[in-house]
This record gives sequence, C-alpha cells and structure tokens, in this order.
Amino acid sequence: MYRDRFIPRLIIAGPYEFLPDNPFLYGIHAGNRKALPPAESARVALAAYNLLNVDLGWLSKKSAEWLRRNAGDIPRGFVEVGSEPITRLLNSLAGPVGFVLFPEGPEPGRSPTPKQVAAVVAAGKSLKEQAVMVVGISPWGYVGERDFLPAAQGVFDCILGGGEGVGFPSAVPQKTPGVLWIRPDASGRAVNMLELFAKPQIGQKIEWIERTTFSAGMEFLGNNRPSDPAMLRVVGSPP
Repeated sequence: MYRDRFIPRLIIAGPYEFLPDNPFLYGIHAGNRKALPPAESARVALAAYNLLNVDLGWLSKKSAEWLRRNAGDIPRGFVEVGSEPITRLLNSLAGPVGFVLFPEGPEPGRSPTPKQVAAVVAAGKSLKEQAVMVVGISPWGYVGERDFLPAAQGVFDCILGGGEGVGFPSAVPQKTPGVLWIRPDASGRAVNMLELFAKPQIGQKIEWIERTTFSAGMEFLGNNRPSDPAMLRVVGSPP
C-alpha cells in the first residue's frame, strides 16, 4: 500500500548509509568483521537521520540490529532488508512510484545470486500495473548492477545503485535504453538528484533523454552549503 498524502519530492536513502556497513572499518576489508561502532554513534545516527525526513531508505540487517540494540529504533522511513526483495509504493505528484529494495548478495556490496536476480525481477513485474515508474534500490555494486541491466530492461525504469564501485549522475546504457542507472559518490559526499520533465504513465515506457525528459546530477555537500542548526545540535560542529 502507499501513503495517502502526495509527496512533491521523494527522498530516497540508498544502501550502506550507516557505520556498521563500512567495509574498511567493520566489514569485509576489516581485520575484525564482528567489530561494531560504539553505542553513542547509534544514538547520534538515529537522531540525525530522523531529521532528514527520508521517504524510503534501504537498511542492512547488521545496521538495523546495531541501531535497535543501542538506540532503541531505526530511523523513520527506513526498511530492514534481508535475503528477499521488498516492494513499496509511494504516491507522488507524478503518480504512484514503485520501489524494489534489492536483497544483499552473499558478500555485502557485491553481486547477487541468480536466485536473487530472479526474485528481484519478479518483484519489479508485480509493480508494473500499479506504478507510473518502477525503481530498484540496489546494494549490488557496479559490477553486479551492470550485469543485471539486461534483466532489468522492460521491468525497471531506474536503478539507484549502491555498494562497491564508482559513482556517476546517470547513465542510459546503449544495450538497455529503457533503464536509467544512477550511482552515488563515496562517503556521502554528494546527493544524487533526478528530475522528471514529463509525467510518466502506467504502462508507458519512459524515454530517457537527457535535458529533454529528465535531468540528473550530483549535489556535492561542500563548505558552500549552509549548515542546519538542528542537525548541528545532534552531530556537533564540523572539525
């Protein structure tokens, strides 16, 4: 089911937003995979992310357990994702937008199994007759997402990536022209922005033509951005 209110702009949080998912400190590249950030970091993260008014966020089981244990809850709008895809419909001014939160592969941030790929495609198809646009939120990394694009064609209109690999504002691969692919920059340095210039329709293919039907870019969060006093009270002043 989707929300009763109309959302003029959807705020989506992709995979691996939280410290336990950092592969170099607490994950696959760390010396001790069982190590976790301190409890106080969880309390700060919960308060900070509740200020962001996220409409839908992907949350790993590892981070969800850390947050619940140390802060008592997960941030509003976030959904804990396990080994199966999860679907959501959000009602925007463009109409209902369908989202599929992809499950984590065998290795965090890397490629999925064939069974997971099939489950994600089935989940996307289940939304086609209900949504003006079907969006995948992926933790599969650059390689996993690139290899998935042919299966996504005709099912997903957009893939919001995550996991290992480079970030970029947008790409429409020549072999999969119906899929807009977006990937984030590292360490939360930028926010990916997608703007639609034409209202999509249920059952109608979206033509991804840069500066004609859509615009996509990265908004880098540098010193030129004004600080939010409420957020500063939670996280403290920058060093």
